[in-house]
Amino acid sequence: MTKNWIRISAATVAGGMLLIASACGYNEYGDKRNNYNYGSTKGASKDEKMSRAYGPRMLGPTLHDNKRLMFSQTLSRRVEAIDGVNSALVMLTDQNAYVAILVDNTATGTIGGSGPRQETNNSGTSLGRYNPETFSQYANPNDLATGINNYWTVSKPENLSHAFKQRIAQTIRAYHPAVVEVHISANREFINQMNMYAQESWKGHPLDGYAEDFNKMVNRLFGGNGNVLPQSARNR
Repeated sequence: MTKNWIRISAATVAGGMLLIASACGYNEYGDKRNNYNYGSTKGASKDEKMSRAYGPRMLGPTLHDNKRLMFSQTLSRRVEAIDGVNSALVMLTDQNAYVAILVDNTATGTIGGSGPRQETNNSGTSLGRYNPETFSQYANPNDLATGINNYWTVSKPENLSHAFKQRIAQTIRAYHPAVVEVHISANREFINQMNMYAQESWKGHPLDGYAEDFNKMVNRLFGGNGNVLPQSARNR
């Protein structure tokens, strides 16, 4: 073995280690970022906010004045394949995409601040009953998110970590590049309303007639006026 070969091998190994460190190394957040750890110990940096793939892209609140509404089964399945997402429902409108998700434990760092487990009571699984509060075994079949023995919801969209939303939005844009803004939430009310629209779509019913009610919902949730959809029963 010659010295030149040894030098080349050493350089190759060092280069490989630098690539690995670059891909998986620690950043300003003090934690590792990858598809299994979205590192939400702190909020997004200024640079991240400026380069985010989810909307709104411009300063000021977005006016959600959608005229068309269509459920995308394909995009829903693409988002469900992302670590940290248990279920996803994706609606496409004239320009935007709206994504409702249920969060699971297949990834860390999906939540900023308080965790979603505070919104979901899973104690009934150990008690042998569905609802540990009412002792009922009944669940509304129309609700995807019930808050009882369920995957996790997050009331405010801003409490999903930046990196997590970035990953979801980039997936949407990869398969639907014409989308202007991507709006993402794990709000329970939003999930269940989106589930109702999906069920109508599966029955072959057009969704444009729901656009007005849909706009009211997303303006309250994403409109930037500080209001958040309640976690109580929805109005259909």
